[in-house]
Amino acid sequence: MTVVRLAYSPRNIGTLIDHAAEGPVNLLVSYDVVDKFLKRKDELNIGSWVLDSGAFAVWNSGRTIDNKDFIACAKDMAGEAEEVYGLDVIGSFIATAKNLEEAWADGVPAIPTFHRHDDWKWLDWCCRKSPTGKIAIGGLAGKGRTGYKEWLQKVFALCWPRPIHAFAYASWEAVKTYPFHSSDSSSWFTGGARFGTYSGYTGRPTYVGARLIEDFWGEVLEYQRRERYAKAVWRKQLVEVQEVLDRHAES
Repeated sequence: MTVVRLAYSPRNIGTLIDHAAEGPVNLLVSYDVVDKFLKRKDELNIGSWVLDSGAFAVWNSGRTIDNKDFIACAKDMAGEAEEVYGLDVIGSFIATAKNLEEAWADGVPAIPTFHRHDDWKWLDWCCRKSPTGKIAIGGLAGKGRTGYKEWLQKVFALCWPRPIHAFAYASWEAVKTYPFHSSDSSSWFTGGARFGTYSGYTGRPTYVGARLIEDFWGEVLEYQRRERYAKAVWRKQLVEVQEVLDRHAES
């Protein structure tokens, strides 16, 4: 199964509410906005949602997250959130590993994330330790288009057929080139709201300049098209991926 998730923000909820009758959406919700999300969740049409620590955004803002608080939130969301992505410590995989092991010891099957520029030994650690069999990869946003293809090829060569989630990487290039189990993007909203670019017109970011557009449903439909494409193109490969998940679920 391939899922392309929309990164949730309280600023984009209007579009999701206004078009709730038109079909479900799959969301990635960060820990720092989960309380706001839960207050409005019943107004949305949600296919499934996952809980992310949001560590990168918090780190960029200079704030911190207490892992014990994150674990408590994840436990409260058990049965609601389909997956939980562990709390990263940007720049220190040793500290990240400690957070993950604390979550696992407390019964939270947090998915580990391997970031670009992490030592490759940590990718092996993620693959061996992940309680669900799934890993995530990060560091592709703002990648500068340098060396990332070779990096991705090596990730898949070392990990296949483990299921992989790609943080902030749901472009057409991504879904056409790599058999991700899931991915997410905030560009369905931020592309237009911040930069005046919209993908719903051509399938790729196109400058329209109309930043006052407040309805982003066309962008939602564009990302759902990418999801349907990936499910069709990678259906055979994803059978292998699902077998890994099933084995871990049975163990």
